[in-house]
Amino acid sequence: MSSDASAALRLLALRVLFGARNGALYGVKVRAPHAVVLTALWHDGDAATKAAAVAHAVATHSAQLCGYATLYKALFYALGAGAGTPARANGCGRGGGSTNAPLRAGVAGFLAGSLLFRHSTPVNAQIILFLFSRAAVGAAKKLSAQAPAALRRRAWPLFAGATWAAVMALYELDKSVLATGLTASMDFIYRDAEEGELQTWAELVSPRAWREALAHR
Repeated sequence: MSSDASAALRLLALRVLFGARNGALYGVKVRAPHAVVLTALWHDGDAATKAAAVAHAVATHSAQLCGYATLYKALFYALGAGAGTPARANGCGRGGGSTNAPLRAGVAGFLAGSLLFRHSTPVNAQIILFLFSRAAVGAAKKLSAQAPAALRRRAWPLFAGATWAAVMALYELDKSVLATGLTASMDFIYRDAEEGELQTWAELVSPRAWREALAHR
């Protein structure tokens, strides 16, 4: 192997390792506060049990992001090397529509994502749902940016309306297909007040009724 090729390989390997490190660190940063709050609010058990649950969630999230970053960047760089992209130019997050970076990113993302997130665990599901919502909004923004001005002004209301239409229709059709946290909140907002004998002015303004309603959930 020539010295130039060896230097290029070392550069890309270092980038992969830094991606793995940053993925692990970000997993801890983003998951720790979330896990502490949710465990304190909803998990049963003593302090040691709750601490173990927090540690497990944080470690799982961190490991997933670390593993994904490692595999994704390795695939992204490998695809670039196969296409003849110089190592210095073969960087993540620097490509534009005029390069093959978006295509390489899509292929590498699909392969790494389908492998690292193939199991529908609670942590994986939360990460994927977060990404899906952001990707959907990003795609809508990209499409609306290329649309006529009149349509751009209506893009967000149409997107918001379509989202609410879909979730409310599914709630009435078969709410079992929705996430349990979502259905619990929707039951509280839309269904619970229609049950029992609570539709009186006194119950409407009673702090006791408020506490009982929240405790029921």
